[in-house]
Amino acid sequence: MGSAWIKERQPEIHRNRVSASMGEIIADYCEFLEDHPDPTLIRDEKRLPHGKELILGALCMFIGSRAPRSELREALIASALSLSRFQKNVGDDLHPLGFDFSRLATMNFEESLKLIGRNSSGREKYDRMLPIVKVDADRIMQRVKAINSGFFV
Repeated sequence: MGSAWIKERQPEIHRNRVSASMGEIIADYCEFLEDHPDPTLIRDEKRLPHGKELILGALCMFIGSRAPRSELREALIASALSLSRFQKNVGDDLHPLGFDFSRLATMNFEESLKLIGRNSSGREKYDRMLPIVKVDADRIMQRVKAINSGFFV
């Protein structure tokens, strides 16, 4: 009789472990976004605290199954869409201007001109990646809509 009780309880224990893991994945990703707040950068997905699809899956599961209040749901959807800014084989962060604009504050005028002139290729790479980011954002939004169809009218 004792072993039957254990067998009946195992799925519940397993679900709790999955749920906790999902919460940790989401918490890690949200903390990462807080520490790296620039939404204009395109970054390598290797920088994410967990795999991109794992994070997206956890966010979608939470949005769809937990029915969080609307402000939290909207924040989680925005966090899911932010995943589109993480792509494979990007390498160093790509900036919309082709370089980290904040670096100009520590440079003299001549150094600034050299930096701007050297980084046209950075801008070109950013521009090449932007359509990929947009397609990925559409894919992510479709997945969020599919999992959360009751909230999109």
